[in-house]
Amino acid sequence: MVYSCTSKVELGTPFQAGQQVSLIAHMPNTNSGASQLPSKQRVSGLDAGTHINLTWDEGDVVLVTVDGQTAEFTLESGAGSSTGTFTGTMPANGMTYSVQYPVSEPDLSNQTYVENGFGKGLLKLMTTNGTIDDGFTLAAQHSLFGLQLTGNTTVRKIVLTNLENDETYTLNYAMGVTITSAVKLFYFVVPAGEWTAGLKVDVYASEDVKLAEFSTSNCIAMSSGKATIMPEKEVAHDYVDLGLSVKWATCNVGATKPEEYGNHFAWGETQPKSIYDLSTYKWSEDGTAYTLTKYNTGNTFGMIIDDKTQLELIDDAAAANWGGNWRMPTTEEQKELYEHCTWTWTTINGVNGYEITSKKSGYTSKSIFLPAAGYRSGGSLNFVGVCGDYWSSSLSPDFTIQAYYMGLRDGVWHGCDVRSLGLSVRPVVENISYTGISETEGTLPTIEVLSIVW
Repeated sequence: MVYSCTSKVELGTPFQAGQQVSLIAHMPNTNSGASQLPSKQRVSGLDAGTHINLTWDEGDVVLVTVDGQTAEFTLESGAGSSTGTFTGTMPANGMTYSVQYPVSEPDLSNQTYVENGFGKGLLKLMTTNGTIDDGFTLAAQHSLFGLQLTGNTTVRKIVLTNLENDETYTLNYAMGVTITSAVKLFYFVVPAGEWTAGLKVDVYASEDVKLAEFSTSNCIAMSSGKATIMPEKEVAHDYVDLGLSVKWATCNVGATKPEEYGNHFAWGETQPKSIYDLSTYKWSEDGTAYTLTKYNTGNTFGMIIDDKTQLELIDDAAAANWGGNWRMPTTEEQKELYEHCTWTWTTINGVNGYEITSKKSGYTSKSIFLPAAGYRSGGSLNFVGVCGDYWSSSLSPDFTIQAYYMGLRDGVWHGCDVRSLGLSVRPVVENISYTGISETEGTLPTIEVLSIVW
């Protein structure tokens, strides 16, 4: 077993307590197509209903924290723009700082309808490791959840319920919003996270008169800046119970038999492609290692810091392709597979790989097969039949351009490699229990969940 990752390097020019400074707030281009981009509370335009452009407002204030001490910085210039300059006094000595907007924690339980937008100060934005040299880039800590309504009525209240914990988010508009045959968009700001039991939407003409409801028991991936319903129905796949903490699928994503290689995926991407390098990597803004837009814990590899170290289901190749409760294994689950099973290099139907047999009492007759499917780099498929590399869902927390994987090559080991490489994915599942989307009740209005891309 080999464990290897590179250490993080901190950058920044020192500053002093009481020092007057101007800090530039960076906001990447929202037309880049990235799923999560730093953003603010007000929509200034929509691109085909999917991309949102946001701007700073006059009088905006952010909270800067250094070593536990805080100070408020006020927008000096940049109102109406996606880039602003904030001025204030540093509260303590240091080299890096964190930033939060708004200054106080927003209350998301009651929100007011804003046409083509959402309420001021609702969307929580944060960053860590801002510097005097480069300023800071904020990343959304909440998700923007969209609904499309059509019909012929007036709506005054919409209630969104998380069926996992029964928490509700109410969107009110006392004057009423007229719904016609044209699509009308409604936006909620909600905490980022996975709503594993699904959601329910209730639409009201008045406080007590319900027009329609919609519900789904599908898992909803409320990632930072985006809300997506996972596949409606679980794709049927077999698994083997090896007596471990999770059950392991019998084949790779993209395969139908244990010995088939299946597809290769970059880490955090859910579709195969022809070229696997940073120039095509979804989470690199400009095709380099130093502009990561998601899954980043320090400013060495980009100014967007979200401190996410596990793939969200929306970016999980197993969850996105198979649905249900299938997902990619964590690096700890891969280590468990190694430590509690016997690994034998063998050939099945002409395909090389490892037969993995459980050592657990009562499960020693159970096994799976991992084919030596090689890996993809650039446009090449390398070492097929000689090695196989399998992604985990776990990020390298200090060297975030890399993620953990399990390698089959002259033995078995766990290490880290560049996220843009194309590796195999073998799914795991904890408990298979799944239902599809329920029918919409009522005829007015028609409700459709809208995926939002920042």
